[in-house]
Amino acid sequence: ETETETVPETETETVPETETETVPETETETETETETETVPETETVPETETETETETETVPETETETFAGAEMGTDVGTPVQRGTGRGTSAHADVGQIPARWSPVFALLPPTFGIGHFAGGAPRTGRRLLGGGVLGLGLTLLGGTGLIVTGASRKAVGPIAVVALSGVSLFLISGLADLAGTIARGRLTETPRRRARLRTHLGFSYIHDPQFGYGPFADLGAQARHGRSESRLRARLGLNHDNQRIEGGTRYFLRGAQTRGNALFVRSELAFHRFGTEGFRHLTGTLSVGGRWLLSAMGPSLRGFFLDGEVGLGWQGFGFDATGRGIRETTNALLVFEAGFGALLGNRGEVSIFYNHRRDGFEGAMSLDSVAAGNVGHIGARARGHLRSGPFSVLAELTYGSAVIASLALAWSLE
Repeated sequence: ETETETVPETETETVPETETETVPETETETETETETETVPETETVPETETETETETETVPETETETFAGAEMGTDVGTPVQRGTGRGTSAHADVGQIPARWSPVFALLPPTFGIGHFAGGAPRTGRRLLGGGVLGLGLTLLGGTGLIVTGASRKAVGPIAVVALSGVSLFLISGLADLAGTIARGRLTETPRRRARLRTHLGFSYIHDPQFGYGPFADLGAQARHGRSESRLRARLGLNHDNQRIEGGTRYFLRGAQTRGNALFVRSELAFHRFGTEGFRHLTGTLSVGGRWLLSAMGPSLRGFFLDGEVGLGWQGFGFDATGRGIRETTNALLVFEAGFGALLGNRGEVSIFYNHRRDGFEGAMSLDSVAAGNVGHIGARARGHLRSGPFSVLAELTYGSAVIASLALAWSLE
């Protein structure tokens, strides 16, 4: 060690690079202050590495994952911040399947997460696989409960929630595996702020084999103050005596400002009048729902989200022929919705969903099975903000006993 101090500075540069590479990871513990000071400024090891090397090595393997051929949208070998350290990402594992083929593996049954395993992101793959297995377990548990109880009205509510949650989790795990292997973290996760005031005016066309609905005017408004958000929407038949008015409030326990992670409680009322058919019904619901950004499961899922809502409702019917009021016939109502979507940067979002409610225009899907009449409807939504100004376009397509296509222009004040 004293000999190193007497060597001229030019001689230090002739030390082979292999000497530095063979130093064990504990080099920072034995390296003296004198040696650190004699390293020339041209040394490839930064002076600050001595302070952060230990912290970088202790970063857990769950911080960064690499797809073969691309690291969540970046080239292999590109420096990447890992945790709080300043290291660089490792190259892709030798022998991994090219990233462009990983979506093919994401489509393989019977389990999910295979696409991420094949693409070199095993941590995310394990989480998606766990979600799929959990969903399958809940589906079997709920299905068994329905069989054992004979779908008794006294127990069907909670059992149906278990079964629906299982099916939704099972399918969404597969969708997330496919979406993650395609996007590979290249989406921008910048949830847009919730508008303080928004109005919309649009048009809906409803095709129903039982009712001659046809075109409807679709208008509504919503306002947010603090953690509370209220809305009112009306669909009015243009050539059919039919009107549906919905209104309600939701209180945000989390995520009141942006359209990112959120948790809320919602209460709503809906009045639907069938003038031509001579009846009407009133529905009241109370539910809990929220949104979860899936980037928490892995960087490849950046920009994707999961929506969910569950609750109970009451529905009362009244008939013009009897004139006994809206409570002539009553029944309970299960509220359940699950959706999977993607954020389009600051420009909007798209999503697909399943809604178990059957009290609206959408009704229930017609299935030739024991589930006929016991399922809700499916659909897709899109929201796109114009490049400048407060205007946006809203679009929705749903399929149940009726097919509904809606398009509206909205004005927002953020």
